[in-house]
Amino acid sequence: MNRTAAAIGLVLMIIGLMCLFIKANSVEYVDASGILHESFYLLPVGFLLIFTGAVEMVVTGVASSIRARKKEKSMEESHR
Repeated sequence: MNRTAAAIGLVLMIIGLMCLFIKANSVEYVDASGILHESFYLLPVGFLLIFTGAVEMVVTGVASSIRARKKEKSMEESHR
């Protein structure tokens, strides 16, 4: 379960980085009627995915650490 959650967080972060890469390499121009054509939505989507992936990985790490401590504590108590 923890590996799956961490993998999902990593995939979200990679997709977010891909959005930022695409935004950096996409063509932006103003047409003859003065309308700007750009993929601005990739910036907030990219940052949101990176942030969500990082939060997912941190929460998974904290939850796994808490579970490990509880398991350790219960094993110590059972040996007494």
